[in-house]
Amino acid sequence: MVSRRKFMLGVGAVAAAPAVLGDAQVGIEIKSSAEVNDKQLRGLRSFGGDYPQARLIVVSFDKNRRRKDNIEIIPVGEFLADLWSGKIY
Repeated sequence: MVSRRKFMLGVGAVAAAPAVLGDAQVGIEIKSSAEVNDKQLRGLRSFGGDYPQARLIVVSFDKNRRRKDNIEIIPVGEFLADLWSGKIY
């Protein structure tokens, strides 16, 4: 069953996060690296400073789901499963 939940997707429209869901409720950055490092989190941290209520997510090829401060780093396969099951937004 397809969810009929309405949401707004902005790409590059708000601060440094390339994808924003809802009214800045979720900021998502997509990285092609196998292991996300601190330097790669600067843009999302900046977005989180402007929108402290936002859930911050980095999607990457990391092997394991992890958290760095208030940023969730989620492997792409897990992210897609969570997205389609409604766990992201």
